[in-house]
Amino acid sequence: MLEIVSALEEHKLRHGPIEILFTVAEEAGMHGAKFVQASQFEAQFGFIFDSQADPGNYIVEAPGAVSFKAVVHGRSAHAAVSPEKGIHAIAIASKAIRLAENGAMGSYRHAQYWHHPRRYGDQCCAGQGGSTGETRSANDGDLHKQMDYLRKAFEDAASVPGGSVDLEFVEKYGGYSSQKTTLPFWRLKGHGFRRL
Repeated sequence: MLEIVSALEEHKLRHGPIEILFTVAEEAGMHGAKFVQASQFEAQFGFIFDSQADPGNYIVEAPGAVSFKAVVHGRSAHAAVSPEKGIHAIAIASKAIRLAENGAMGSYRHAQYWHHPRRYGDQCCAGQGGSTGETRSANDGDLHKQMDYLRKAFEDAASVPGGSVDLEFVEKYGGYSSQKTTLPFWRLKGHGFRRL
């Protein structure tokens, strides 16, 4: 973006008003971009140059993301003394992840999960364990369906042996999906882009 501005100045090219935005902490959860307000700019639309598309192409869809943290409560027990009294929290979390959809799900959804077991002695049944993960979709309805699906998977996995789960969801950022002909800049494509 700085090169574009530099070239405009260097070659004295005519142009309209230009506003530039740099955001921070993208990979950590769009912590900069999600606080940007459209009212802070005069422009009605803009271009984001951070993509893997070849020059001349543009992105019309991107997923939103919801992260989750599940803490599973079981019951600790010594494997040699009273293993029958134990409710294995890590086994519950594993079953929940097995029940849940994982990886790419069609063109629009993706989910991934990680185990975070609490360390117990080798001869103990783990009384607490958990998982964290993230699910993504360009469709808000699909995101909420996946949240409901995850909640049911963990609750079902915990209820059978008598455990419980604390499940927390954090909506990290929203997605979008647009028909190209409805985008504000589409009317420029026929003449403005070709001139560039």
